[in-house]
Amino acid sequence: APLAATATAWPCHLTAHSSNNSTRASIASTSTSGSKAGRMATQALQRPALEACAAGAINEAQAARALLHVSVCRLRDVPEVAAISAQAFGFGNFPGVDGEAIVKLEERYAAAVKREVTEKLAEALQRKDEATRLHREYRLRRSSQVMRAQLAQLRDSRVVHPRPETREERREVQKWLRLRRFVCVLARDGESGELMGCASVSLMQAEAVFPPPLPSNAPLRFYVSNMAVSERHRRRGAASALLRQCERIGRLWGYDSVWLHVGVMNTGAQALYGKSGFSVVNKGMMLAGPLRQVSVVLGLRGQASSTGEHGSWLGRAGPLRQVSM
Repeated sequence: APLAATATAWPCHLTAHSSNNSTRASIASTSTSGSKAGRMATQALQRPALEACAAGAINEAQAARALLHVSVCRLRDVPEVAAISAQAFGFGNFPGVDGEAIVKLEERYAAAVKREVTEKLAEALQRKDEATRLHREYRLRRSSQVMRAQLAQLRDSRVVHPRPETREERREVQKWLRLRRFVCVLARDGESGELMGCASVSLMQAEAVFPPPLPSNAPLRFYVSNMAVSERHRRRGAASALLRQCERIGRLWGYDSVWLHVGVMNTGAQALYGKSGFSVVNKGMMLAGPLRQVSVVLGLRGQASSTGEHGSWLGRAGPLRQVSM
C-alpha cells in the first residue's frame, strides 16, 4: 500500500552518522529552500542552465532537469504532498477498465488517500520534531553533568560523577532515534516553485511477509515509499532527482542499500528503477494479479551488499521479465 511508510514512519536527523562533508552539504542546503537566501542561491544555480538553453547548448528537457530544486518537506508543504499523492495513487489503478462506477470508485479512493496522507504525514513530522527536541534536551542534560564534574575536578572540589544511563533511558533514546528517521523529500520547479513530486524515506521491515502492525523479525531497511510525481510534470527528471536524494540520505544514515516496493502493473516506475540499478528481491506472491507488489533493492557506496544474490531486473524482455504475472 502506498501509505505504509508514513503510517509507521520512524524519522532521524539528516546529518547523523555522516563523515562525508560534501554529501552533508548537499542535504543540508535543501533546508533553506523556503528562505530568501535559499531562493537566491537556487536562482544563481539555475541561471547557467537558462543561458545554455537559450544559446542552444542544451535542449529544453536538459534545462528542465537543471531547474529542478530538491528540498525537505515541512508542515506547510503537507497539503501539496497530499494532493499529488491522491492524484498519483488514487487514479489509474484499473488500466483498460472504463465505466462510471470505476470513476466514482477512484474518486473516493483518491479522497481517502488525500485524507490519510494529510493526517499521517503531519503526524510523522510532528512526532519527529518532538523526538528531536526531547533527544537534544536529554543530551544537553548529560553533557552539563559531565562538564560540571570536569569543572569541579579542575577546582579540586568535590566531584559528582554522572550516573550511568539506565536501561529505560537507553530505550527512550532508541525510541527517539527511530522517530527521527523519517524524511519526506520534495522536487519543485525552480522557476515557478510548483511542487512536481515527492518521496518518503524511513526504516521499514521491507522483507516482512505481512505488513505492519503485524509482528516480524525481519531487519529494518532503508526504505523509500510514497514516490509520486504530478502528471503534468512527468518525464522532466523529477523522479530521478528524488531517487538520487533518497540515496544520499541513505548514505548519510550509514546504510548500504535502498529498498522499495513497486506494483507489477506500474511499468513506468519499473523502468525507472531498473535503469537506476535496482534488482528484484521478492516477487510478492502474497497478492495475486495487478495488486501484487514487487520488492526491489539498490546497493549503495559501490559495495556488493547482501543483495548480490538477487536477480537483475532488466532482461531481454524488459522490466517485466522477472516480475511476470
